[in-house]
Amino acid sequence: MLHIYNLVTACFQLVNQWACASVSRFPSSREYFVLSVLFGAALLVAMQFLGDAVVRLMGVPLPGPLLGMVFMLPVLMLLRRVPEGLSIICRYLLGHMPLLFVPLIAGVMTQFGVLGLEWIPFLLSCIVGTAITIVVTALVFRWMMQRTSGKKS
Repeated sequence: MLHIYNLVTACFQLVNQWACASVSRFPSSREYFVLSVLFGAALLVAMQFLGDAVVRLMGVPLPGPLLGMVFMLPVLMLLRRVPEGLSIICRYLLGHMPLLFVPLIAGVMTQFGVLGLEWIPFLLSCIVGTAITIVVTALVFRWMMQRTSGKKS
C-alpha cells in the first residue's frame, strides 16, 4: 500500500511541476484558470481511478470512488491546502449534486421487488443513516465553529 501512495505522490508532483511550467508559459489569467480547473478535474479522476484499481486488484469491500477520496486526504494534507482548480471543480459538482442522484434513484426503482420484501430493514437503515449523518454533521460544524472562533480571538 505504501508503494501505491509513493507512486501517486510522485505522479502528483510531476503533474504539479508540469502545470506550474505551463502556467509560466501562458501568463494570462484565463489560461491559468483553465489549467487549474483541468488539474482539479484530473486529480478527481485520477483518485477515482486509483480507488477503482485498488478495489479490483485487492478485493477491498468499498466503492472505488470512496477509496479514491480516502487516498486524496493524505495528498491534500501534504499540500496543506486545496488546489484552486480542485476547489472550483468541486464547488461546481456540489452545485449540481441533484443530477448525480438520478442514476441512484433509477437503480432503486428497478429493485421494487426486493424492496417490497425487505422494506422494514430498508426503511430503518434510511432513518438511522440519516440520523447519524445529521448528528455527525452537527458535531463537525460545532467543532469547526469553535476552531475558527478561537483563531479570530
